Amino acid sequence: MANQPSFGIVLPHFGPHCNRDFIVDTAKQAETLGFDSVWARDHLYVPPENKEHGGIVEQRFAESMQVLSHLAAVTDDLTLATGSLNPHRHPLKLSQCIGSLDYLSTGDVLCAIGAGTFKGEFDAVDLPFDERGRLVEENLEILRRTFREENVDYEGDHFAFENVTIDPRPGDSVPLWYGGLSPFAVRRAVEYADGWYPGRMTLEKLDQRLEQLHSLEAEHDRSLDLGYLSIYSVAPETDEAISHLNTEELIHDVNTILRTDHQSLDDIEGSYIAGDPETCIEQIQALVDRGFDHIVLDMRNSFDELESMMELTADEVLPAFR
Repeated sequence: MANQPSFGIVLPHFGPHCNRDFIVDTAKQAETLGFDSVWARDHLYVPPENKEHGGIVEQRFAESMQVLSHLAAVTDDLTLATGSLNPHRHPLKLSQCIGSLDYLSTGDVLCAIGAGTFKGEFDAVDLPFDERGRLVEENLEILRRTFREENVDYEGDHFAFENVTIDPRPGDSVPLWYGGLSPFAVRRAVEYADGWYPGRMTLEKLDQRLEQLHSLEAEHDRSLDLGYLSIYSVAPETDEAISHLNTEELIHDVNTILRTDHQSLDDIEGSYIAGDPETCIEQIQALVDRGFDHIVLDMRNSFDELESMMELTADEVLPAFR
């Protein structure tokens, strides 16, 4: 097979299933079963108006860098990944956190960062929500330079400092990806990052963004890594797998993100992977055929079945790509 994608798992570090033992057991199981990475999402808190967004139904949200640092001590070869960090932290502190995680981990580290979603989070830390695009661009600029350089001077719209050296420095060993779906996100990925990390997009919309991406790659003489985050559910029978999805919430999320008016799962093909193993293989292959070489499986709707779904995926889905 031309492309052999890597496979990652979103950790259960948020919502009602957030539990230290469950998080650790999930990471250890992922490593044992042959998954390549585990991923931590990022929110400071969940504003009341967003409580039902994205499957978040209660306040608990264990901090992503802390979660991954804990897992660095109990895993060996897993890639520890953020997907995606919001620009709420000062980028110098974030650079120190990522460099330290890379230094302490025996596996790889990957950092995906995005512009954020919830206005209330930005308000709470006194950051301008309407300027989050420039905030995240400056974050990426500062991370890139402090990963590689000593005695860094920087002056931007939101951050300025002189003669700063962050150590440990990961150099180029930690890829920086940009997580987002919009045309602006595609542009930022090409101009500031090493990879593009979208999710919950219809195949039609995804193809439009990929056309833009490849045009910008040619213009800037760049070639990005491509990762895809997908809501995921697998079971011996497709009907059972679909029953584990929160279909109403998924359709609502896609419509909100893409500003569409889809009414059924058939309308949002590509925004999820769900079915029996053969169906899941076909849906993953559609992404691989489009150049995605990192597939991240998000089972937030099915954390009660996470262990069995991971086992079924390892037994009957992953071998098709290896």
